[in-house]
Amino acid sequence: MEETREQRIARLTDEFRKLLEEKFPKKGSTMERIEKITEEIGREITERIEDDATKQEGSGYVGSYAVCKCGCLSRYVRDYEKRIVSLHGDRKVVRAYYYCGNCKKGFCPIDETLELDGGCTTIAVRAKIARLAALVPFGRCSIELNHLCGIDVSAKTVERVAELVGSQIGKELAKETAFVLSGHAVGPKIAPNRLYVTVDGAMAPMKDGWRECKVGAVYEASPDNNGAVVARNIEHVGTFGNAEAVGDKLYALAFKRGAERCGDIVVLGDGGRWIWNQAKSNFPKATEILDFYHAAEHLSEVSKVWYGAQTPKAAKWLEERSLDLIEGRWEKVMRSIRAWRPLEAEDIKTKNDNLRYFKRNRERMRYDEYRAKEMHIGSGIAESSCKCLVQARLKQSGMRWTEAGAESILQLRRLWLDAPDTNFEQYARMAA
Repeated sequence: MEETREQRIARLTDEFRKLLEEKFPKKGSTMERIEKITEEIGREITERIEDDATKQEGSGYVGSYAVCKCGCLSRYVRDYEKRIVSLHGDRKVVRAYYYCGNCKKGFCPIDETLELDGGCTTIAVRAKIARLAALVPFGRCSIELNHLCGIDVSAKTVERVAELVGSQIGKELAKETAFVLSGHAVGPKIAPNRLYVTVDGAMAPMKDGWRECKVGAVYEASPDNNGAVVARNIEHVGTFGNAEAVGDKLYALAFKRGAERCGDIVVLGDGGRWIWNQAKSNFPKATEILDFYHAAEHLSEVSKVWYGAQTPKAAKWLEERSLDLIEGRWEKVMRSIRAWRPLEAEDIKTKNDNLRYFKRNRERMRYDEYRAKEMHIGSGIAESSCKCLVQARLKQSGMRWTEAGAESILQLRRLWLDAPDTNFEQYARMAA
């Protein structure tokens, strides 16, 4: 005869009392000893409770036939024993297995009851896998989960779960973006006085070659104690899609931050034409600024080719021209570059390319005017975003991605970076 709930509780209570009488620390124990015994007792108690509570649910047998998700009747085949991975270790559960002749798929009703995924991991386990996989490679994640949590899953399981959870995060973001673009969303009533938008690209290794990941950020900025304008409240978007795809995501994020009500929008970029095209499309009244970080990189390129890398003359020229640029002496910068008389064809190309770059972005390089308005002129926020989102997670040694896998981990990483307190369980539940 099967135990009732009350009988199970009574039996377990007696077992726990005996366990505590046997193992509770004696007076005079060190803290190390107390910690070890407490962990040991806690592990035994949680295992017993989990075992009993799981067995209480039964095998999921509902008769000779069960209704499949396709709506057809599925035939009971037999009971199978399956390993389940929970927060408190491995469990073995007997599961009634049904097979649907219509969709040619099998299922176990108990999996839905216990909210297990195809690999029989629990929601809480999948959430921990997702959080850690946002930080480190799948193999390392498997090792750390074992050391830190006692969760024994393979690198392949980590990959599967992480990509499923990341995919759900991406789908939810896509829904939010589509809702904003539909025109039905309502922006916040309170908005910042000024909002900044920046975007850049970074290459990631795919199984069929390299692909560009477009990364953007929306943030605010204000002067610090030293008067320097510093970025704050940074949030990111990222996609392996085209320029329009990242533009849509940036617009939706900026909208949620109050873009339609804020006093001013500033778009910073590295000079890429697609960036300014998207800026004009999504933020037509924005102030466009060439990120000073990138402008200085172009000056640095000229200095190294002209005077030689890491030479005093190169350093002096770069320092002087950077100061000219930031203080509004754009013409002086141009005159200085024009004064260069390179002889090699490659050096001539470097000179001409940079002259065109500075001329094309003239109206986006009025740094003296921007600084007078306490605008953030850039300190590599877009570049930093690419490093944090793409390079630190997707470009490690030996990595080669499918497009779907890279996109999923990108979204997983983005959410972890922007909202570290996020409970990944909501997405892990969707990934069952």
